[in-house]
Amino acid sequence: MSSYGKIWGTGLLAIILYGCMLLFTGQTRFVSDIAFLFPKPSSADLEAIALNQISDQLSSQIIFLVSHKDADTALSVAGKLRDELRNIGGIRILGDREIGISKFAALHKPAIGALATYSDYKTLKTGHGDALLKRSLASLYMPASSINSSLIRQDPLGLYQEYLQELSATFDATRPKKYNNSYYSPVTVRISESLPINDKKKTRLQAIEKLVGSLEDGNNEVKIHYGGAPRYSQKISQISKSEAGKISVLAVSAIVIFLIVLFRSFKPVLGAVLTISIGVAVGAAATAIFFENVHLIAVAFGVSLVGVVVDYAIHFYTSRRANETSEQTANRIKAGLLYGIGTSVLGFAALAFSGVNVLQQIAVYSAFGIVSAGISVVYLLPRLTFLSKTEGYSTSIDMLCRAHRSAVAVVPYLALGLVTIVTATLLLLDVFDANDDVRKLRVDTPELTKTETFLAKYSNAASAKILLVKGTSTEQILQREEWLQDYIWTDVQNEKVSGFWGVSKLIPSIKKQSEIWEMSTELLNTVEGAKLQKLIPSRSTNVELIYADEENRSQLPKEIQDLVLEDKSTDQRGHLVILQGVQSSFDLETLLGENSWISEINPAKKYSANFFDTRVKSTYSLIGVIVFISLLFIWKMGIETGAKIILVPSFATFSALALSSLFGVEINFFSVMASFLVFALGADYALFQYAAHSDDKERAYQAVSYSAISTILVFGLLSFSMIPVLQTMGSVVVIGVVLAWLLSPIANLAPEGEYK
Repeated sequence: MSSYGKIWGTGLLAIILYGCMLLFTGQTRFVSDIAFLFPKPSSADLEAIALNQISDQLSSQIIFLVSHKDADTALSVAGKLRDELRNIGGIRILGDREIGISKFAALHKPAIGALATYSDYKTLKTGHGDALLKRSLASLYMPASSINSSLIRQDPLGLYQEYLQELSATFDATRPKKYNNSYYSPVTVRISESLPINDKKKTRLQAIEKLVGSLEDGNNEVKIHYGGAPRYSQKISQISKSEAGKISVLAVSAIVIFLIVLFRSFKPVLGAVLTISIGVAVGAAATAIFFENVHLIAVAFGVSLVGVVVDYAIHFYTSRRANETSEQTANRIKAGLLYGIGTSVLGFAALAFSGVNVLQQIAVYSAFGIVSAGISVVYLLPRLTFLSKTEGYSTSIDMLCRAHRSAVAVVPYLALGLVTIVTATLLLLDVFDANDDVRKLRVDTPELTKTETFLAKYSNAASAKILLVKGTSTEQILQREEWLQDYIWTDVQNEKVSGFWGVSKLIPSIKKQSEIWEMSTELLNTVEGAKLQKLIPSRSTNVELIYADEENRSQLPKEIQDLVLEDKSTDQRGHLVILQGVQSSFDLETLLGENSWISEINPAKKYSANFFDTRVKSTYSLIGVIVFISLLFIWKMGIETGAKIILVPSFATFSALALSSLFGVEINFFSVMASFLVFALGADYALFQYAAHSDDKERAYQAVSYSAISTILVFGLLSFSMIPVLQTMGSVVVIGVVLAWLLSPIANLAPEGEYK
């Protein structure tokens, strides 16, 4: 091996070893969290804090529904489930009645008489207090009445009894609900965030699965449905690994068989595998060196470079002449290879300036992978004599080559150029069908879809809305929460929301507490109230109101404390409010539009908006780099030749996006990423033929044709994947490669229409 090969091989090995060291020591780690895809806010923002908190909670939450035809059985098994879940460890049960009731009952004791349900509060405020007097009188004569003299002195109307019962019912989350002929008892838990998300979490999920199975087996006709982000991630991880394994085996097998049939030798197969391995390994290692957290999407995209770098090995082996050394072959095709490498690297380099972390990772992975694979074909592969074919390549597709060239000779190039410009403009204007909904990226199976639909229907999980209510003080925020509750249930949204949950449910505003106390006093001083006053001891003349300060909030259950958000550095504060059972007819947009102090916290919507921004930035980068390379080609090769060469990848890139949209593959971030691959492949096809010597035109055409076939084999399999990301990328690349191959002979046309 020459000194060039030794230097290049040593450098590649050093990069790979250093990258592996960073990965194995934990200094660089792979992440899959969607939050890592997007840049962190440059300044403190309450909405961002709320979004992160809700995302963290949802990512660790599991919902169980215990179903049975008998309510007591469903409740009993749900109780067993809760007890056994506590024994697993690292799991927090939400709505734990035993913890919650005792805490807020003790907190409320001084303010009894100033606390009431929303219904009782509205009754007092609308002047219909007679109903409250009658209820209180009736409760005094009930044999099982729990009212004592101390309590009745503070609260003659029994407002707190109703208030406590309502809160108890809310916290008693396992209370069965009947749907059709069965009762469903819900249990909601969160896997502890204090433990690392690694094998411990996996072990807990396995323990949960085993527990559910044993409870179902031990209780006749009991069925436990459960799901949530951890459960979904576990199932999808299994599906994705299986899917990736199948596709990898099929793709590699197809390429190996194709190369063996094509070259009738194992040497080109080993050379191609070596080239691919170098590109993928160096790209991964470089990304690990430059980034502390590497997203799996960047890795998945980097691995798809197999379809690009395998072209270099195919071009090398296809271009061999009889009685020619491998070094001579490499030197002869070096110009075309370097042109293709440079163009591809320029295309991906634009992503490095996007400001989006995952795009920068893709840029590094792609650039290092392409350069290392391409230059290895030029300086390393020819010097590994055991991988070099000694005989020349003899298979000929000369007839197809001539027919193809004749066909493209009559293509109206100006019309194609115009179509390319128009398509790029329409892409910028977002005319084609696009969908950035992050939920579209989910991997769904009949089993998962059925479970999630069931849970959404019977647990109201899908119909909940989370709002952030902001204000300058805690008292103002509580009053705004109460205004929101009044707006939802009395003003314009009657019966469109089934439940309201917020801090104000447990600690009302001072204003509301004062109003309840004053209105109760006024009611008792009426003629009708005198009847009740005769039956009770003298009423207390004042009440101690409770404040939602930090000390009092610390006595509340953890899920209530989590609703309070504060950023002391910027003095921003707000409370999260959960609306339950929200119907589609609820006009949330009007509510948000008319009240700037309310905002919706919707992780799916936020991440979809981020995907939209990222797609737009990627599209601008794609178009910008194509314009730049077009000008570069025209400057270096002349207007007509440069324009024809750049027309091949440009037309293929934009047309692939447009056609995939017409075929039902909606444009998103990943389809735009796939178009970068299309551009890189199309540029290779054009440049390989442009740079070929006059007596190598047929060999260059063959290399391009066989490269296209190998790429279609790989990405064609991806287009049938059940993983939406792979399906999208596979479809776009296959369409683009076919178009690029059809137009690639254009690069070989001389200005007068003859071939060079």
